[in-house]
Amino acid sequence: MRNTEVAGFQLRLNRAVKERLTNEAQRNFRSLNNEINVRLIASLEKENARPVAAGQASDAVNP
Repeated sequence: MRNTEVAGFQLRLNRAVKERLTNEAQRNFRSLNNEINVRLIASLEKENARPVAAGQASDAVNP
């Protein structure tokens, strides 16, 4: 699924993180921007796929 809407914003990164992302982007034949987008989307999808812990599930049912 490709979302063509783009919302720009400035991001400050630790220099080492930026260098690592730049290297990974080159290795994956992506721009730095695209590498960051791909990784953020994957992280969010992984987070949404995690099962809810038992304690959290009961909290959600009985707030």
